[in-house]
Amino acid sequence: MSTADHQAVFLSYASQDAEAVERIANALRAAGVEVWFDRAELVGGDAWDQRIRGQIARCALFVPVISANTNARGEGYFRLEWKLAVDRSHLMAHDQPFLLPVVIDDTTDAAARVPPEFRAVQWTRLPGGETPEKFCARVKTLFGGSAAAAVAAGPASAASAERSSRRRISPALGIGVLVATIALVATIAVKGSRSKTTDLAATRSASTEKSAPLTEAQQLVAKARKILDEGDEVNRETYVLAEDLLKKAETLDVTEASAWALHVRLSTYLHIMGLDRSPARMESLQSQADRAVKLAPDSPDSQIAAAQAQMVIRQDLEGAERSLQALAERIPREARVWRELALRMAHKK
Repeated sequence: MSTADHQAVFLSYASQDAEAVERIANALRAAGVEVWFDRAELVGGDAWDQRIRGQIARCALFVPVISANTNARGEGYFRLEWKLAVDRSHLMAHDQPFLLPVVIDDTTDAAARVPPEFRAVQWTRLPGGETPEKFCARVKTLFGGSAAAAVAAGPASAASAERSSRRRISPALGIGVLVATIALVATIAVKGSRSKTTDLAATRSASTEKSAPLTEAQQLVAKARKILDEGDEVNRETYVLAEDLLKKAETLDVTEASAWALHVRLSTYLHIMGLDRSPARMESLQSQADRAVKLAPDSPDSQIAAAQAQMVIRQDLEGAERSLQALAERIPREARVWRELALRMAHKK
């Protein structure tokens, strides 16, 4: 197998999805990734079939593109491609990255008509084929094999392979956000205040934790927080899992402010990543922030949640900035405050 083969991605899709898949192909190619995408390269006949089989046998990563169109078709050449890829995966070590399913619409994991082997690995959602730089970076990482075990284990482990360089900001905000973030992180470093990003509720003193064990609702919030911290932010399933836990926590204890505050964070990320910008989500976001503040008005978590909601809904942005600046002076070691300030600065540009 040639060096190029070791760096090639095979995109498998239903013909109705060609335009969306071409966006994925173009993004990967722009990132320097070799892509096998047959729309403009192949013609019909035996030679076409043989070439497809040969590429699947040699490619480094196989990307099945899942959609309503693949679900609607009980037969199709892409289904043979999927079978060939699955058969090849059976010859590979369990931690060898090869299958990388992508969903381009609202098709749910449960409803998708896919081989069982696809469900054993991490899925990524690229609505309409819009492909963020992070996905391209992950593909290049997988070529090196350093994330093999992470992909086999699932979303949480895969995300840990990238956590050192991850930033939870919208790709659409562009260079301005990155510049602002770098400037703020530099300020923190100069002050000797650099710290790991966590929710403030998770940084309680050991003595407090020993004297006050977490309630069942708080345990659910902690699990949801872990999923958000370690999960893949471009994968809708990350948010589905975390939100399910938060809803259970809110049902168990409607007065648990940390649940409502973390729910604001989740809703904010859904909006920033373009996964859910519906009116219903915006209404929920506002309600979640209001509850967090009403239940624990002096809690930094609640105050950060209120500022996040204000910036997403674009209400009293100056007030949100003042609140975050006050928090930064009060708790300079909390990186989440600086990140939200960075996002606010980017919106002002």
